[in-house]
Amino acid sequence: MPQYAMVFPVLPGKREALRHLLRELAGPRYAEYDAASRKFGFEKDTWFLQTTPQGVLIIYYGEGADIPKAWRDWALCREPFDLWFKEQLKDITGIDYNQPSDAPWPEQIHKYRFDDR
Repeated sequence: MPQYAMVFPVLPGKREALRHLLRELAGPRYAEYDAASRKFGFEKDTWFLQTTPQGVLIIYYGEGADIPKAWRDWALCREPFDLWFKEQLKDITGIDYNQPSDAPWPEQIHKYRFDDR
């Protein structure tokens, strides 16, 4: 399964808003989040919060068959849940997720599998 990881900024004072959003996605909005993820082909995701001297970051790891297509389709989607989710993320990161990005995709430069030895 193709893997990817991306880093997004967390705007000053928005750390708790991010935590609240993720509680919403894992709780009352789980069914919507799950349905949207399946619709676009996201099969797995994990979010990390990293504090650095430059500020707070989201490290996002995911898996899916065609990640660039999934992100592009999600950016263009105007379904109510997806619009709500992108608005929450925009408030937290300052990034407009309604616009497909021209930025190059992260380059995976190392992968090691720890097998049973």
